[in-house]
Amino acid sequence: MELFKVKKDCLYDVVVVGACFCDLQTYVQEYPKPGETVLGRKFQMDFGGKGANTCVMAAKLGAKTSMVSLVGDDVFGRETVENFHKFGVNTECVGVTTEAATGMTNCIVDKDGEPSYISIPGASKCVTTAHVNNAKHVIQQGKVLITNNGIPLPTAIEGLKLGKHFGAITICNPSPNALELPNELYANTDILMLNMDEASALTKAKVAARSEAEDACIWFHDKGVPCVVMTMRESGAIVSVNVLDGDQGKCPERTLFHVPTRKAHVVDTTGAGDALAGAFSFFLSCYPHLSLKEIMRRSVAIATQTVETEGVQKSYPSRESLPPELFD
Repeated sequence: MELFKVKKDCLYDVVVVGACFCDLQTYVQEYPKPGETVLGRKFQMDFGGKGANTCVMAAKLGAKTSMVSLVGDDVFGRETVENFHKFGVNTECVGVTTEAATGMTNCIVDKDGEPSYISIPGASKCVTTAHVNNAKHVIQQGKVLITNNGIPLPTAIEGLKLGKHFGAITICNPSPNALELPNELYANTDILMLNMDEASALTKAKVAARSEAEDACIWFHDKGVPCVVMTMRESGAIVSVNVLDGDQGKCPERTLFHVPTRKAHVVDTTGAGDALAGAFSFFLSCYPHLSLKEIMRRSVAIATQTVETEGVQKSYPSRESLPPELFD
């Protein structure tokens, strides 16, 4: 059962249409109650935004990447672009807007490594369908196109449609704020990557146990998505594939498998889902001979490592720091 055919001879392995943020991270023992002041143990700044995180993770593993986004005309925007350049990310389609500042996220991480966020989208909400269409020449040269909800929904859909049009494998991560998505998005998505909370919000059903996660995958298949990747916190992830067996019109053939994760010493889970998306996109585009299960196994291993270090992109490992057998 061949699900996806990866394009050859492309300029880019992964093209990301998404958001760029600057993250302000505060580490505390306990969250403050209303009106209460607590002492934090550490503060740091990092680069973030779901799109930027995904792009940087893929680039750090060795993918040729390109980012399609907007930043503000400010120091954070300039530093964001410089950070991309450090990892070899193509930024010709990262524009600068004077309509809004670069997106910012205030992130508070408790003693268990669980983050809470206050996000101000800023320039990311100014990314329009016109901006994406101006990036056609880049999207056309990508093997994988990935987007998320960090930019306006019509813009994300336009990116998926263009990716489909040019033969890329399209991936959608409906985070943050996954509430309701139009059928047009599902129709142009090859792989939907989300967690159980997002699945619950979209299906309007409880998704807390594995059986409920499997039911949610069927719901997304019925919407037309052939492959669903759902993360389940410390339980790893499940992957559900639903494609027509043989000629058009025959009964769907469904495959479902679970990818466990090792027990981790959790310090900070911020950006772990984006790391998974970036690693998955890297292996899908650069190691097309691998099975989907093996791609997930390697991606989960890399994403798990990120939760053991503080920070967002700072926690993302480089290819050189990872076991060489991940790249056999």
